[in-house]
Amino acid sequence: MAVPTINDIQTQILNTAAGADDLPATAVLTENEQSTLANLTSTSKVSVWRLIVFVVATVAWSIYKMFSIHKQDVDDRIARAMPFQQLQIIAYALNYQHGQALTEWNEYDNTGLTIAEVAAKKIVAKCSVEEASRNGHGILRLKTAKNVGGDLAKLTAGELAGFKAYMKQKGASGITIDASSEDADRLRVNYKLYFNPSVLNNLGQRLDGTDETPVINAIKTYLKDKNLIDFNGKLSITELTDIIQAVPGIVPNGVFFQSAASYYGTYDYDQTNPQGNVGPFTEYRLPQSGYFKLDELNSVFTYLPRA
Repeated sequence: MAVPTINDIQTQILNTAAGADDLPATAVLTENEQSTLANLTSTSKVSVWRLIVFVVATVAWSIYKMFSIHKQDVDDRIARAMPFQQLQIIAYALNYQHGQALTEWNEYDNTGLTIAEVAAKKIVAKCSVEEASRNGHGILRLKTAKNVGGDLAKLTAGELAGFKAYMKQKGASGITIDASSEDADRLRVNYKLYFNPSVLNNLGQRLDGTDETPVINAIKTYLKDKNLIDFNGKLSITELTDIIQAVPGIVPNGVFFQSAASYYGTYDYDQTNPQGNVGPFTEYRLPQSGYFKLDELNSVFTYLPRA
């Protein structure tokens, strides 16, 4: 059930009061007090009546919110507790502590370690789980990445080897896990952009000197946030176009998508593969590595003035 807003609850209180012919709870009040209540019809936001309604609605909303958070927490705990469900696998992956062995109980003993020391050992920042097939047998494919200075990056060979050994030990019998960690998929885009010449110049630079590459920076910020929030999620050209449209200085309806392409590993922008995650695309693209990085050198932005 969706949590109602404070305004929703206020409206419900006001409508209930306005539509009630008899309020039994006021029977214990004096006649003077009851007549005073009958005059509580002010619509002013600073009237005592409205302030009381606001406080009550806020308290009710807080209770709704707490129950909603509690329910989500319980649901998450149940999902993680189910043997080898996706959320549990991801929880295992994010709990990997590089360079530390598991105990005989298949858990970490962090006795003597500070919270900061434990956090430093947990190098896997992002993980996704996909069902795949190998030689006719079902496997679970894990894509992983670590956080380096706020940006995602691949694990080193040693880090990945340690992670694979850990996941094999944590795994269930008969379930094959294939973990990978790759450099970001490279993204090349081509846009035609109409700009306000009082804000930007024909290179897309702000005239006030505060930003030399506002469009590129907007795309990079968007990709960084997307990589962290929606790891291994599909990139939407429509969403990317909306991000560019929101850049100050780009005129309304002034963004025209021309082309986009991506690649990973040894592929290039002009190649394709059976999985459909390499080469040109016009709508959506799922990254092989789980995340994207803008190819600034090969992307094209054509700026055209419009008053």
